[in-house]
Amino acid sequence: MVLSGHVIDHVVNQKSFRRMWQNQLRWAQTTRYSRPKGHFGSGLIFAMPYGLLGFLAAAGLGNWGIGALLLGAAVLNRLAEAWLVGWLVARDPQAWRSPWLYPLRDLLGFLVWFASYLNLRYVWRDSRFELKGTRIALRQTSSDSR
Repeated sequence: MVLSGHVIDHVVNQKSFRRMWQNQLRWAQTTRYSRPKGHFGSGLIFAMPYGLLGFLAAAGLGNWGIGALLLGAAVLNRLAEAWLVGWLVARDPQAWRSPWLYPLRDLLGFLVWFASYLNLRYVWRDSRFELKGTRIALRQTSSDSR
């Protein structure tokens, strides 16, 4: 077996944060719909929300040191993953230039995961859809009925 020596570079070029959010949410909602147990379990892979929760809980009990340790462990976990996967596996130079973005992306991923449970409506290619039972339906708006 011969594996290719070429690395495929992929860039998702979103025109705005809103468009990126809509795409991420649509992907999360369809995953939630098609694999509900797996999607629910994927909420466990995010380190930053649990680090923040640990920090807030420990700080609320007056244990600021333990809280800082828990949050620091979450940040170090995400930085280590960014460097190990981003550099050692993918050889992405961005992993060395901006590793601090990965903890922020982890938080954003958790927010998208959480938001996927809030409703069953999403936007795809400027059309609005809604999950209804086992079907995806084009959502009618008041301007559509004219």
